Amino acid sequence: MKTACMLMLFVLTASAFAAPKQISLKELRDAKAGFASFQGQKDTNAAEVWQSRQQIDAISKSLRSRGNFATNPRKTLTTTKLSDDFDLLDLRLFDWTEDKSRIVARIKSTSFIYTDWVKLYFHFYSNNVLIADDFAFIDYPSYGYSGLLPFHQSILETFVDKTDFDSLQVSIAYQKEDGSDAFLCDQILQLVSNSITPSSSLYNWQGTVNNSSTYSLEFPKIFADIFSQDSLINVDYAVLDTECQGDRSVIIDYVVDTPLEAQEIVLRNCSDQAVDLSGWYLGDKISPYSYRIANGVSIAANGSKSFTNSDINFTIDETDEIIYLSDSQKNLVDQWTKDENDYLLEPLTSCCYNSYLDLPESYDKIKYKLNYSLQTLQGQGNIAPNAPVFTLDRYNLAPDAEHEFQLFLIDANNDALKLQVAWGDGGRSGWLGPFVSRSLAPVSHFYQTEGDLWASARTQDSHGATSAWSDSVHVFISRTVPVELAHFAATAAGENVVLRWQTLSESNNLGFAVQRSPDKKTWRQIGFVKGRGTSLQRHEYMFKDDTPRPALVFYRLKQIDFDGSEHLSGIVKIKQTTPAQFGLSDVWPNPFNASTRFAYQLPEATTIDISVYAANGGFVTTLYHGVQGAGQHDIHWQAGSAASGVYFIKVRTDKENRLLKCLLLK
Repeated sequence: MKTACMLMLFVLTASAFAAPKQISLKELRDAKAGFASFQGQKDTNAAEVWQSRQQIDAISKSLRSRGNFATNPRKTLTTTKLSDDFDLLDLRLFDWTEDKSRIVARIKSTSFIYTDWVKLYFHFYSNNVLIADDFAFIDYPSYGYSGLLPFHQSILETFVDKTDFDSLQVSIAYQKEDGSDAFLCDQILQLVSNSITPSSSLYNWQGTVNNSSTYSLEFPKIFADIFSQDSLINVDYAVLDTECQGDRSVIIDYVVDTPLEAQEIVLRNCSDQAVDLSGWYLGDKISPYSYRIANGVSIAANGSKSFTNSDINFTIDETDEIIYLSDSQKNLVDQWTKDENDYLLEPLTSCCYNSYLDLPESYDKIKYKLNYSLQTLQGQGNIAPNAPVFTLDRYNLAPDAEHEFQLFLIDANNDALKLQVAWGDGGRSGWLGPFVSRSLAPVSHFYQTEGDLWASARTQDSHGATSAWSDSVHVFISRTVPVELAHFAATAAGENVVLRWQTLSESNNLGFAVQRSPDKKTWRQIGFVKGRGTSLQRHEYMFKDDTPRPALVFYRLKQIDFDGSEHLSGIVKIKQTTPAQFGLSDVWPNPFNASTRFAYQLPEATTIDISVYAANGGFVTTLYHGVQGAGQHDIHWQAGSAASGVYFIKVRTDKENRLLKCLLLK
């Protein structure tokens, strides 16, 4: 099997040095629009969806081959809350070519919901004006066609027009589901072997994958997620070579049936040994042994052999042909039909992959993941349960204390599951439970000493089938662990300033002293916001500075533990400017799922009314009505129980009457 893929590698490598076909971003956008057209369709054909997805992947891979991994990212984003249900874990934007940028991103579901058709929108701003936007679907689905199971992650790669932007904002759209659609059974496929070897400017990437289940599946892939310091910096994938699965030696690779003068049958050797074809037979449905291959004809190891219409003594039917290949004893070796599925992986067999990786200059870890078209799983029998998933990716905890964890469990047969956890400190639980499939399992552990640890878990069903160990999560045990601050920003609100920050976890947190400075040298405390003690949940904080702001002012947070320990945040600033004229930004995110926002500027104090109307003109709500001073302002709309659809936001002052359009997707 290892060498069976070497022919494919040669073809790919050779084509890589041929004159490249120029791929445009319009082709990529058209492919994404084609894929998006399947959303909402009834009786969707899984093969058609996969072919549409493959078109996106093929265009992206071609665009990727024209870039330069040696460049540093132009823009980097870390943990950002996209909605109530999703986090952006990391994003990197590269200046890829003269006119294109490449985006690599990773997201995580943070809620107990099933989603499909998950896509990110990218909004590029210059001087607070939207200058470009684009979107992309996730590349690694675990539910439906392009969705995620609760608390699961996915990666994304796309290409956009290069623009001269100073701000990038990311939003998300998705469809909430009831959980009844197909989902990824992550124990069906196992990575048996994998190797990466240098080759010119690329790396040969090959290995073997085993289907140990009694189920068949279609369109299997392997993904490589490349990390540096726990942040995703690159992604790649390879389609598994299902044609040479199992112990097949020689196969009918493909058949050309039209036009008549170009008819051809191509055989492929899937083994690492030359095969003597002397006395073998090629035939059709009328005469399976119509053509006897001459003595002395052989096919090289991992090679191919072509038989044209001048070689064979029968005509290939263009409609319902069947081509047979038999050995010299007339034993059937392989057969080909027009409607055969070249992407089907049979039960209890293996296949290989052979592609290439574009690796960055520096990385420290590659995670390999396997996937397939989720709707194509067919068979009978028990399937091993999925590996459990921790609800958080990182835990900052105090020692000498009992801490609770939650893990999402799911089993294809809805069997009751037991759970075992390796805590990272040398301790391992027994089999806990049983727990119900599709549930959150609460478990706890007493961490005694400080340490930088990694925890993992696995599940077992009532038949004794056990999952692989889950991806490890970081568990940082320290008496002085800082609060994990994910976001800290200052926003002008007329003559005042609103500070907002967000924590991912807190340990022994008494609270935050809010400090202000005119010069970043002398700091004065202007307020205190109480913390949440020890918490593994996300928390949002807000503080309003009511004192009139000068031309330039700086803020920072001093986080204080119960034991008196202090930790300083980064510094944010607000610069006073009086706008020369009225200004209004676009709504962001748009489309949105739960809340959206926009900003505006007033050149002078004025009465302003901001109200929301439905597409039919019906009044929905008033966001603000009153007098506001000159300066920058921003407004949030929490859509609440509003139904999905188009809405208009009217912004009216004594001199202005503007309209914003937005789309709510739930």
